[in-house]
Amino acid sequence: MTVQVSRRVSLCRGTGQLVSSPFPLSVRCTISYRAPELFSVESHCIIDERTDIWSLGCVLYCMMMLEGPFDLVFQKGDSVALAVQNPVSIPQPCRYSQGLQTLLSSTMVSNPQERPDVSWVLDQVRHLQTLEPAASANMV
Repeated sequence: MTVQVSRRVSLCRGTGQLVSSPFPLSVRCTISYRAPELFSVESHCIIDERTDIWSLGCVLYCMMMLEGPFDLVFQKGDSVALAVQNPVSIPQPCRYSQGLQTLLSSTMVSNPQERPDVSWVLDQVRHLQTLEPAASANMV
């Protein structure tokens, strides 16, 4: 058994359980904000900051749309685990800037390897903050 201690969390070989966590993921993650890779953790899977980026995207979606991206799925009793495998669509028309919509879409990519890291997210937020005041007013 190997334990990696860094910004990443290593998994026990063959068990699919997080080594560094004394609690099951179901206790530590709200199902509607759980990243797709946490529904079925595979051996040798690396869980890193991009898993948290997914949850950040869910929070951003909720702030923009006034409901979570999977709230309706959960309320209907359907499978959130299946729903998170599909692309998240932003309801149109959307009153927010294209830049903010792009940020949201980028954080909610099912494949964690294609999701941005926190540095990219921070760069995008800084960029959005530098836009003209009129454009920024539409984002809030």
